[in-house]
Amino acid sequence: MNFSRRLSAWIVLLLFASCQQVPKTPADSMGIAKPYFDLKGYFDSEVARLRKKGKAKKMATVDGKQEQRLIDSIDFGRELAVFADSDINRPAWTDAYEVDSSFNAQRELIGLTYTSNDDNLKTRSITVDFEGASVSKILVRNEVASSITASCQVLSYQPAIGYSIESHQKVAMSDEHVFKIEVQFVK
Repeated sequence: MNFSRRLSAWIVLLLFASCQQVPKTPADSMGIAKPYFDLKGYFDSEVARLRKKGKAKKMATVDGKQEQRLIDSIDFGRELAVFADSDINRPAWTDAYEVDSSFNAQRELIGLTYTSNDDNLKTRSITVDFEGASVSKILVRNEVASSITASCQVLSYQPAIGYSIESHQKVAMSDEHVFKIEVQFVK
């Protein structure tokens, strides 16, 4: 399979995986405080902010082969859906994640890390770094495994710089495939 066809297949796979809708919880409709950082809410606001930017430099890599282009108009809602879909604020998961908070010498929050050891949960960890009251970086690790496939996804987002989505997929009796999208915001 040539590079262009393989890239198209990976993009379709990534879009399919990232377009799955996360159902609203009763807490969402009642305005109840969420037990963890509101990843979905954060990315909803980022999509609104980024729509004003429009341009981005996008690089796609499939199994080591790379393609890069400047995009004048990008659908950030679709692009960042994979981040929002990693939100862990569901009533059934209230006690499913360990929380570790980091503070600086002035007792300001500089980091939050959520970790789950439950192999049944897709989102295994989320790290949110802060500078002042603003998010400076978000790192998400998703894993899904079955007897036939195993996939690992590492999502990194920096609001001032851009984001990356790296997926590793291993299918039984096949080589591992690595797909990576990197987007840099253009000012």
